[in-house]
Amino acid sequence: MAIGTFHRSQPRPHFLPGANLQVSGRPQRDVGIIGTFNGRILAGEVETSPADFTQEHITHDISTNAGIGADIHLMAAIHPISAANREIAETQGNSHDMELRAPTSPNLQ
Repeated sequence: MAIGTFHRSQPRPHFLPGANLQVSGRPQRDVGIIGTFNGRILAGEVETSPADFTQEHITHDISTNAGIGADIHLMAAIHPISAANREIAETQGNSHDMELRAPTSPNLQ
């Protein structure tokens, strides 16, 4: 669903749904989505339930994405993600110069 939405909004995004990443000198980590969007690296998670985005989960995801040099961190769920969790992710992402995409609706724009 997330990949389809990005394909409708940009001419040529490229994404992999789910990937195990091995960055030199770091333990292997997984991302729910990774790819390029508007010439920038996007990585993040898409969960069925927004409740799955705990502070620990968000911190892990931001750390993973910062480790691969992501420009955009995606947090998406079928239902809206809470403002509190979006704020946690935005604050953590800002410390890594990472834009947050955490839609308040299923439309990922």
